[in-house]
Amino acid sequence: MLEGWRPKEENVQLRFGRIYAKALEIYHKTQANLPPAPEIYRKGDHRSGMIDAVEYALTASWPWPFTDPVKSRENLIRSIIWYLDNYEDDPCKTVTLSDGTPAVELATRMQLDKQNILIIHLDRIVTFLGTPYIQDQKTTKGSLGSYYFEGYNPDNQMSAYSVVGHVVYDTPVKGVMIDAAQILVGSTRFERGFTYRTRPQLDEWIADTKWWIASYRDAAEAAGWPMNDTSCSKYRSSDPFGNAHGCPLRKVCGADPRVREKYLESDFVKKQWNPLEERK
Repeated sequence: MLEGWRPKEENVQLRFGRIYAKALEIYHKTQANLPPAPEIYRKGDHRSGMIDAVEYALTASWPWPFTDPVKSRENLIRSIIWYLDNYEDDPCKTVTLSDGTPAVELATRMQLDKQNILIIHLDRIVTFLGTPYIQDQKTTKGSLGSYYFEGYNPDNQMSAYSVVGHVVYDTPVKGVMIDAAQILVGSTRFERGFTYRTRPQLDEWIADTKWWIASYRDAAEAAGWPMNDTSCSKYRSSDPFGNAHGCPLRKVCGADPRVREKYLESDFVKKQWNPLEERK
């Protein structure tokens, strides 16, 4: 991260999820900005929002150089359309912020302490049956059910979302509403789940986060970053059969330290990332 190394080849999982989330963002912003319409026009409002979302997805997904039969371009477009149709009459409503804008795709900065800023991007803040939640959209090849949603408690991302909802937006969110889409070769199925956080849990998460940041600072000052090899196989699966290949840096870390630079120069490019810059 510090040196800016990134894989040369784009990851299908990341691109699929990014376009999927952006399309839903466009739809929700379109819907939130529409004035109240008579009953006869509501279907048209939904469809106009869907057209905007699908038009974006078609443009952003071309060309599609990947061969994954599950995370395909056709499945991407189909999943967006089916999700929006599935939740057309959703009782979940977008919160309107104090400046009148819809709480959709929020780039948030929270001063964690004197030295550290927590930067979080939220998909959406909603009310559901009178209760506020952070909403997050997920796509997965895995099965959905109670086991899937239980995996988000504890979870660093979901706890951070809840903290930001309470502190930055002064909204007593109960937790995170997760709209999950299971992407299959010939279908997509959706399920909504929740992960809850209490204030004592969030206070504990903040304290733990400060401890971890302090340990990272110690490592930076000592110019030594210990390898966490228990996580190498958990991320970036792109196998058509769902087999986990792990972190893209796995081959580099598994090599002799004397030749790692050669591996990096062969399979990676340098692209600096500044978390303080706004997303485009």
